[in-house]
Parts: sequence; structure tokens; C-alpha cells
Amino acid sequence: NDETKKIPRSDLIVNTKVGRYEADPANMFDFSYDRTIDSVKTSLERLKCGDYIDVIQLHDPEFSPSIQLLLDKTIPALLEVKSRGWAKAIGITGYPLEVQKDILVRSAVRKGRSYDSPTFVFDQALTYCHANLHDMSLFIAPPPPSPLVFEPPSTVSLSSDADRTLIASNATGGSTSSAGSVGDRSKSNNTASGTDNLTGIGEEEEFEEMSFSDFCAAKGIALMAAAPLSMGLLTQAGPPDWHPAPEELKEACRNAAYICREEYGVDIASLAILFALAQGEIPCTLLGMKSVEEVDRAMELARRFEGLDPNLSTEEVLVTILNEEEGEALATVLDDEYGPFAQIWQDGEFSWDGFEEAAKHWDKVEGGREKAEAQMQERK
Repeated sequence: NDETKKIPRSDLIVNTKVGRYEADPANMFDFSYDRTIDSVKTSLERLKCGDYIDVIQLHDPEFSPSIQLLLDKTIPALLEVKSRGWAKAIGITGYPLEVQKDILVRSAVRKGRSYDSPTFVFDQALTYCHANLHDMSLFIAPPPPSPLVFEPPSTVSLSSDADRTLIASNATGGSTSSAGSVGDRSKSNNTASGTDNLTGIGEEEEFEEMSFSDFCAAKGIALMAAAPLSMGLLTQAGPPDWHPAPEELKEACRNAAYICREEYGVDIASLAILFALAQGEIPCTLLGMKSVEEVDRAMELARRFEGLDPNLSTEEVLVTILNEEEGEALATVLDDEYGPFAQIWQDGEFSWDGFEEAAKHWDKVEGGREKAEAQMQERK
């Protein structure tokens, strides 16, 4: 209540999510139009962050019964939220990169003529566990096709008045474009002319050849990477029991932590954070912290980057910020022939199957994906 200590609202960037809600599997996910709108209303009331949220994020889309449901219901609801001024930008968060890329492409719109440049609905993409010591697939091209597409790819119509007004305004440089702090949409070619028929686009060859990182950079979508510690895998204590990683990956991470500690006297968590922050292609890295001590330690590591030339390559940055022991530990960990991750990289076991996790969820729900799809489609 001390007015002198309050942070101005304009200095904060507030992100919150829709799509995932309760712990009970039967009520955990709801991607319907009405539930999305109601969730944003509730968030505005709970967060007490004024009359808007900076970024409203579609969360865990791999758990949607289908991508078509997101295109039919959830994304139009998010566009409505943005048109009402409740959110300045729209984001997407999740684990499988191929799902995010598929949604980003299929939800993009044109002004009717096939050769007009598309306008992308999403301003931000948040990924996790794909830019770390054991998994750098954020930069690998291309991700595999999404198995969530049960129906053949088709032209998708975003036909509500709100959809048309909002996207047309963005495409012509109107006032509804997102703030620069969450992604400068002016960098993309949003030429708009022709009829008022806004239709979705199929995935184009140029998109297919891009890594997720390059795709976002090319299309003006702000990229964020979370979980540089891979949800506990890259720590001395190890991951929680529920962690979905395969045992081969967990064992490799344990070996990496042991090597860092016993051979070099280095904490693997600190090394992993420094490695992630050195990736210049990623504008923002999110790190979870649960204590003041962890915040202080993270700040101590982040200060090593102060004053660095922004034009340095990742390798040059690492050489500058790492001490001798850390540099040697990193070289050993990243050795693709004899290092602790060499075998999992060779076997393709450096990540886990996000679709399998989604399948496990729907196996617990009566009627599975099919019943959930029908119920969410029936709602507005």
C-alpha cells in the first residue's frame, strides 16, 4: 500500500494462460469459446493488473482433442479478447514444437489473394526444455509433422466480425498491433489488399524448411524459451518423480551432473543457466525460482553478461563469461563422441514424447478425445 514503492503498470508485462485449469483429468482442459472468454475475465479480476493483460497465452495445445478445435473455438475467442482490449497480444505455450508451428501456420490469415503475405495471429511463442545442454531442437530444422492433425489440412475461416476487424487492422498498421515489448509485428510483411475474405493458409514449403527459432524470427513472432534446467534434469538434486523424460535421458543427466561436480567442481545448474542465457537467438529465457537464494544466484549469473558486445556469437560469449573449470566442464558435457549425452543424441532420446503424455491424459477421461471434442465444439 506504499505508493512510493508501487511499480507503474506500464513497467510490467503480465502473461497468463487459457486452456488448462483443474487438477481433475475430466476438467483439466477446456478449449471452448465460452470457457476461454470466461477465463480471461477471471484472470483480470484475480490479477488486479488494471483493465488489460499484456499477453494472453494458449497453453498446452497438444492436449487439445484436435487442432481444428483450436482453430474453430479457442483462437477466435482469443482474437475477441484482443479486440475488446483485454489483452494486447496473443501467445502460445507448449512442449511439442511441431504442434506450435502447425498452429502458427494454420491460423495465419490472408486477405483472399493467394500471393498476399499472411498475417500471423500469434505475437508470441513460448517453448520449454528445447534450448538446454541436452536438447537444442529449437534450432533444428525442420520439426516432424504434428500427429494432432486428425483431419486433413484445410482452409480455415476466421469469419467473425471481431476476427475480421482485428486482423485487417493489424495488416494495415492499425492501432491493435502488439506492443514492442512482446514482439514487433511491424517487422513482418503484412501487405493487405483485395477482398475482405480472411482465410487460413496451408503450411508452405518455406516454413517447412525452417527451424522453430528461425521461423519465429522470420515471421516477427517473439520467441521465449523456458526451463533451461529442463524441469530439474540439469540439477544436482535431479528431477521430480513425475518428470516425463525417458530413463536414458535421466541417467545421462545424472552422469553429466556427476562429471561437472566431481571432475571440475562445477554446479551443473549454474552451467546450464549460463549456457542458456548465452544463446543470442533467444530474446527471453524464463527460469523458475522458488526461494530468495535461487533468485540471488540467478542474478549473480546473469550479471556476467553485463556490458558484453551484443554482436558476439554464442561461442564468443561463452568464452568470455565462463571460468576455466566451467569451460572445461562444458566441453566435456557437449562432447558428441564421449560426453554423457553422446549416446542419447545418437539414439534420439534427448527429449520426451509430448503426444504420449497427452494420450495418457485422455486415457484417464471417460470418452477420451472424441467425447471432449464433441462437448467443446457444442459450446459456443
